[in-house]
Amino acid sequence: MNQAVIAERYPVPPEELRWRSTGVRSADDFLQSSRNDLEVFDKQALGREGKSFRSFQSILDFGCGCGRLIRSLRPSCAPSATIHGTDIDPAAIKWCKENIPDASFFLGDGEPPLPFTDKSMDLIYACSVFSHLDAEHQFRWLVELQRILKPDGYLLLTFRHNCNMERIADAAMRERIASALARDGIAFTTTDTWKDVFPSWYGETYHSTDYVRKNWGSYFEMRHIIKAGELAEETAVLRALDSTFLQRVFRLS
Repeated sequence: MNQAVIAERYPVPPEELRWRSTGVRSADDFLQSSRNDLEVFDKQALGREGKSFRSFQSILDFGCGCGRLIRSLRPSCAPSATIHGTDIDPAAIKWCKENIPDASFFLGDGEPPLPFTDKSMDLIYACSVFSHLDAEHQFRWLVELQRILKPDGYLLLTFRHNCNMERIADAAMRERIASALARDGIAFTTTDTWKDVFPSWYGETYHSTDYVRKNWGSYFEMRHIIKAGELAEETAVLRALDSTFLQRVFRLS
């Protein structure tokens, strides 16, 4: 058995689930990406705010798939923290419930609401979720994530600017995406890759940073954007809007 598998806290999901959740078939690549991406969130995205996963008590992995990131999260957060995952893939959620016992998992149907009370999460992250949603569903979920995020809570959302666009074989499609991105700041296209796996609103989405700052920033306080690097997509670091400077001052006074 591969040494990377032996060292893992939980079993490794089967290949089909790894591919459906992440587009990755290799077990080694799946496990390595789990550790790498979580470290970017912890050290870079939250670190620039003077925070880490240990700063939070209620954490939600929105679009958890088969637990790629959650499997590496427990050792990085406070022992008393509660960890939750939600996804629309029934097989992935079933696998998580059976194999990752120290987190809770919920199956969604692609539409709000989530099974959480108002202002119940102090950290929410979504890795490679908004890079697959059409604009209408993005705004629906921004409203819902805004509802469940605590005052002073943080939200980490990854997005693609031009990442992987060069892999699109169809030159005309690349041009349409580039034109829409330049014109509207967002480009969404359906793909046969996910045709029989996910609903029609799940495809390939690209955003400009200006679009993200303007539109996502109308729901949350935009703190900063981490450029793609070790994590293949950009990461928007946002905070609950009611955590503005003056409101924090008045709460403390």
